[in-house]
Amino acid sequence: MDMEFDFLCDTLLHISEVRENLEIISSQLKQRGYAHDKTKLQQLEFDGFVSTREKFKKANYGSPEYQECIELTKPAVEHHYKNNRHHTGFHKNGINDMTLIDIIEMIADWRAAARRSPDKKLENTLDYATKKYGIQSQLAKVIINTFEQLNWITPNRIATEKIAGALFDFCGHLTTLGTPIEVGSFYDAGLVLRELEKWAKIRKFNLDNADVKNWNVSL
Repeated sequence: MDMEFDFLCDTLLHISEVRENLEIISSQLKQRGYAHDKTKLQQLEFDGFVSTREKFKKANYGSPEYQECIELTKPAVEHHYKNNRHHTGFHKNGINDMTLIDIIEMIADWRAAARRSPDKKLENTLDYATKKYGIQSQLAKVIINTFEQLNWITPNRIATEKIAGALFDFCGHLTTLGTPIEVGSFYDAGLVLRELEKWAKIRKFNLDNADVKNWNVSL
């Protein structure tokens, strides 16, 4: 058989098979969309969430007020988790038992839920959510990449917010020192550096490859 013709036929077949596989995945996701959170219309969940509606509307995701609402509606929340597999609570081993279909529905849910937070945007909730659900760094990065590609969050905003958080945290560390450190052109910068190294060790923050000159190029 002519190799060009063989390659063409095989490639066209491959494209068709991939398209078919994506249609299967798409069909699954559409079904999830139709069925999403329908248990909230059942009496137990409906009554539970309505009873704390006013408090929920004022609570930012992950805040003490939000957690208080969860506790107040615990029977409804537990029922919801047990009957909706896009929640880690549905699965015996949490995120480790979920499928990609579950995870896609979960992150779509995150975006929709973030709209309800009075003061927080989606990108402000991701650090809390990944820690809460035991999502490791690799999957967390995949989720962030997906949000950025879909224009659901602003690229690099999370990086700048983490840098800002680290700076404030280090400043907080300096306030715990028994002996004040003077900073300026006439003082030994080594004192600050040593405190930075101490802080980094406490926070398990690696300074070995610190890009001092170009850290802000990609922000």
